[in-house]
Amino acid sequence: MTTIFMEASHDSHDRWRLIIYLIGVIALLIDEFKEHILWGILGIITQISNIIFAIIHFDKCKKSLGLIVLGIVLMILGGMLGI
Repeated sequence: MTTIFMEASHDSHDRWRLIIYLIGVIALLIDEFKEHILWGILGIITQISNIIFAIIHFDKCKKSLGLIVLGIVLMILGGMLGI
C-alpha cells in the first residue's frame, strides 16, 4: 500500500512541475500578444520566436521566463533525484 501512495505522490509532483512550466509559457504568450499581435501569432507557431522575443524584450517577460526556467529546473531535478 505504501508503494501505491508513493507512486500517486510522484505523479502529483510531476503534474505540478509541468503546470508551473505551462503557466510560464502561457504568460510568455500573453506578453507577446501585449507587445504586438504578430509576436503572439509567431509565438504560437514557432518556438524560435519565443526565444527571440525573450532576448529583445527581456524586461517585459522576466516573470514568465522565471516560471519557465523554474518548471524546467524542477523537472530536471525531479527526474534526476526521482522525487
